[in-house]
Amino acid sequence: MYKVDFDDVAKEQLRELPEHLRPPLAALMDLLELQPWSGAPYNRARPDANIRVHSLGEESQCSVIYLIVDHLELVEILRIIWVD
Repeated sequence: MYKVDFDDVAKEQLRELPEHLRPPLAALMDLLELQPWSGAPYNRARPDANIRVHSLGEESQCSVIYLIVDHLELVEILRIIWVD
């Protein structure tokens, strides 16, 4: 099982995250603990890269960008970006 952590910028973004996006984010954290490679590549030109992205919300109004560090079994959330 991978540990999911947030960098400092993502922590600030998490504090401001709209309430309706919190349950989908919590579900994503559960998924990333077990399947960190489930997201799409952040850079489509490098599909095997360890920076990935997941979309959240009914209309995909939130993107969660994260880094996978396999040898540490760590997922580091880098950014949480949403549109109101």
